[in-house]
Amino acid sequence: MAVNLRDDPEWLQIPLAKREVALMRYKILRAYDLKKEPTTADATAAAAELGIHLRSFYFILRSWRNEERSIFALIPYRTNNKTPRPSRLDTAVADHLRESVRALLVEDQSIAPAKAVRFIEEAWPDRLLRPSGITIRVFMNRMMGVIPAVPGSRRLRFSSSAGDEVQTASRFGEVIIIDHTAPARLLLDGEPATTPTVTLVIDLFTGVPIGAAVSRKEPGPEAVLDALADASERLEELGGEGVVQPRIIYASATSPEWTSLREGLRAGGLDLVEQRGHRLSYGAATKRFIGNKLSSVMLQASKAGQSASDPVDTKENALLTGKQMKFVIDSAINRLMKDRLSELNGGHGVKLLLPEWLSSRGGLRSRTRPLVDLTCKRREQSQEKPPASTAPSRTGLKHASQSVDREFRRTLYNVVDDVVGGLLDHAEVHEPATILPGWLVQVVITDTRFIPEIWLGLARKAIEIAEMQGKRVRFEVNVTSKG
Repeated sequence: MAVNLRDDPEWLQIPLAKREVALMRYKILRAYDLKKEPTTADATAAAAELGIHLRSFYFILRSWRNEERSIFALIPYRTNNKTPRPSRLDTAVADHLRESVRALLVEDQSIAPAKAVRFIEEAWPDRLLRPSGITIRVFMNRMMGVIPAVPGSRRLRFSSSAGDEVQTASRFGEVIIIDHTAPARLLLDGEPATTPTVTLVIDLFTGVPIGAAVSRKEPGPEAVLDALADASERLEELGGEGVVQPRIIYASATSPEWTSLREGLRAGGLDLVEQRGHRLSYGAATKRFIGNKLSSVMLQASKAGQSASDPVDTKENALLTGKQMKFVIDSAINRLMKDRLSELNGGHGVKLLLPEWLSSRGGLRSRTRPLVDLTCKRREQSQEKPPASTAPSRTGLKHASQSVDREFRRTLYNVVDDVVGGLLDHAEVHEPATILPGWLVQVVITDTRFIPEIWLGLARKAIEIAEMQGKRVRFEVNVTSKG
């Protein structure tokens, strides 16, 4: 079975040490397999090269052939995501608990975990040893991702300044929840290696994630904006004539950055339900609506933005570049949307009505993002350019020039990503201004040694763009304070 190892999200999630073993096994088994009439001596030599007994060699060879010669069959200590790991509980206890949780979730998919635990404990039969509350919660988290959501059945009790409210949705996109989580065993490469924050936009009507952002930092306002922009782009690509202005539910902290986020979104005419606290609360909504896995990506919210131990345990953790991490999360979102939205039969064909300055940030597949300081004035305003209206359009239509500019902005992000690669810290794109004609792209990298090389590469791209598209672009390259 052919697999593009550079672009396969399942392969990228495998720890490096296990990948190396699988590749070595693949090389040796393929050489053995290509022999017209392999002998016992050939098998013995291959087993010796692998450092295993002959009997183990034949077992691995048989498994590999049975799975269409897939390299995934050669991964050591492999767990199959399609087959759940056997429970340590007694079989009768595990079966009864599984059916109890299933029945409860089918009846009420928005039941609070504490209420579910209490209900199952009270109804537990005396003939069976009752599992702990933690075990019941673990089963619930696992089954959240298995039982399909019944559209419209989801409810969310959310505390805000207006008090406790039960949020419901009557159609797709009407209410969206923003939450933060993290992959349990995936790390962003760097000094130090870091567990990234994955910020999700979840549709309340279906319980499906419709947008995401990936950040090296702990959960913050920038990730919220990026995730909203990604959701807008994904739904626009799905097509559909409907337009909906969503109510946005999210948690925030008391820092000035979160205040600026709220003011910016409200200025854009958006309906907000905000849970504000001294400490940011996150992870519960994801666990409740999606479970403990985002498609095949195991989740653990407590790791978001945290540095890994040094040295990194490559037997347990996969080390990914920023591009690879975004690709894995993007693939997971795509898979969940495809699997769970198909039941709506086109009922998800709506676009989110968001301010142009927000939707133009580009989605997760744009790979590099502008990092706008929410506390500063916009560049075009500081250059005496009349500020664009932040009021939402009543028709949801955009001028052709805005659409073209948005596509060109994405093109510039991709150019930066191709030239700079893993050295990129962030990039910010500015549209042409009155006193400074042409586009300005400010690029910040992590290592000062590569500034000349990167600047020359970007200069060549600027010349190509001018010749092929007739647009003037200036690139500025700087280095982070760490570099």
